[in-house]
Amino acid sequence: MIDALAEPHGIAIDEKHWKRTAAAKELHERGVVPKDLSELHQDLNHLRKGVFYEGEDLDPDDIEIEETLAEIEEAVAIAEREAMAESADDGEEES
Repeated sequence: MIDALAEPHGIAIDEKHWKRTAAAKELHERGVVPKDLSELHQDLNHLRKGVFYEGEDLDPDDIEIEETLAEIEEAVAIAEREAMAESADDGEEES
């Protein structure tokens, strides 16, 4: 989701998690997304590492699922709208 929003705004990711965190902050600063998602990205990345690399169990108290899903859904909706607008623009250029 961060990748999909960052690319059309010229923000480099280079497949690095720390760059995605910085990109999430920059996307908010530029007004692309209404909320700074950098902390959420960092939290989800730490949870992912704990579960997959350290074998930790996911503690439901570590994350507020409903709030997290709402934030992700909002960012995905923004990315989808931007992708649709870009496709429409590309279609007009070809005409």
